Amino acid sequence: MALAVFGSGQAPNPDWMPAQLARLNEAAAPHAACELPVIASLRLLVAAAAEQDKRAKLSDEAWRQLLQNDVSPPAKAAAH
Repeated sequence: MALAVFGSGQAPNPDWMPAQLARLNEAAAPHAACELPVIASLRLLVAAAAEQDKRAKLSDEAWRQLLQNDVSPPAKAAAH
């Protein structure tokens, strides 16, 4: 699905990326002794497809940072 969205050249609706990342979270959950090492790359592909309309306006570093921010879980606030 992400390749089709990416290939279309159009950003999907705002709900698309969170839904796709949730599906990848389900796939990444441990199932017996099976682990899928490609999940991190698929997360970046989903983020790139969802944010493609911003690519032309960003430097390479800013683009990488945007994608990393999209796929990384938010930092937990320190307990006081």
